[in-house]
Parts: sequence; C-alpha cells; structure tokens
Amino acid sequence: THADGAAAARAFVANFDSKFGTTHPRFIADTYTNALRQARRSNKFLVAYLHCARHPATDSFCRETMCDETLSAFLDDGFVVWGGDVDAPEAFALHNALNATTFPLLVALHLGGNAGARNGGEVVEVWRRVGPVTPAEVIQGLAEALERFGSRLDADRQAEVARDFDRQLRAEQDAEYERAAAADRARMEAAEAARKEAAEAKAKVEA
Repeated sequence: THADGAAAARAFVANFDSKFGTTHPRFIADTYTNALRQARRSNKFLVAYLHCARHPATDSFCRETMCDETLSAFLDDGFVVWGGDVDAPEAFALHNALNATTFPLLVALHLGGNAGARNGGEVVEVWRRVGPVTPAEVIQGLAEALERFGSRLDADRQAEVARDFDRQLRAEQDAEYERAAAADRARMEAAEAARKEAAEAKAKVEA
C-alpha cells in the first residue's frame, strides 16, 4: 500500500543516516511512485538508488560514493533522488522491473506524459551504473545523460505550458459563460418582476 511504501522509504533514510551519516543526497521519504511524480513536476530526472545490505560492495559504495559531498550537491541540485532497500516490496519490484542482477545500482528515470495523469505515463531509463563507481564517474555519467536526454525535459516543460494555457483558457471561458448566464437570469428576473408589477397595477385600476 501507499502507507507501507512511504514507511519503507522513511525507514531506508533513517537506517542510512544511522549507519553512514547524514551527508548524502536528499532522499525523498515517500513512495517510489510519488518520487517519480515529484521529479516530473520538478522537470527533473529521478535518480533511484537500490540498496542491498547483504552485498559486499554496498558499505564502501555508500561511504565513498553516496556520502560524497560533491556528488550529493550535484544530485540535490539537478535531480530528485529516491532510495530503497530491496528487502522492501516497492524497491524489490523496481529491482525486478529494471532486470537488475547485481548491486549497488543507481539508475536515472524519466516519467513522460502528463504529470497529473491517472496512468502515470511511461517510465524510461536514461542512465544506469551498477557495481562500485566513483563520485566523479556518477557525475560524468549523469551529465552525459542530461546532455543526451535533456530534450525530453524540454518537451515536458513545453507540454506543461501548453496544458496550463489550455486550463486557463477553459477557466476563462467557463467564467465568461457563467457571467453571461447570470446576466440572462438577471434580465429574466427583472422582466418577470416588471410583468408582475404591471399586472398588480392593472388589477388595482380595474378594482
């Protein structure tokens, strides 16, 4: 459930802080799905880190790469970052969806389509690094992914601007319709009141 996924994300961040310290990217303490949507709304790629405590390379990767100040600043500035322990259902499901075979795993994902769409749009992998990797290699790889796939974000931004314009136009049209309908009602009520007044005056004269 959503609550379980959010709780697992919060537990991951708390456990990471406890074991490796608080110098690391700002992991979104929410479900993977909500993190994807936040990235889409922010017009950024989502960088997902899948954590496997049992893998022998995990501890050194977390300390030397994920806790690197330069990498953390780079990720916080240009991406939305989510982390999940593969022992939790949502992270394990993502691990399967990505056909991951080993750890540590960092992947950058793009959620296309309308950010508010019920179906969530299409998720496209734009970058992946598996196994031990240095902070510099992560930064270089993600920078290349931005250069190669940044047009997707530009297209998203333009589409969102178009949707905002359409929403504003529809709102203005609806408001204009309501104003016209209100004016028509007022005219009809005034005409009815005048008719009644004339009828009452005529009745008094005839009486």
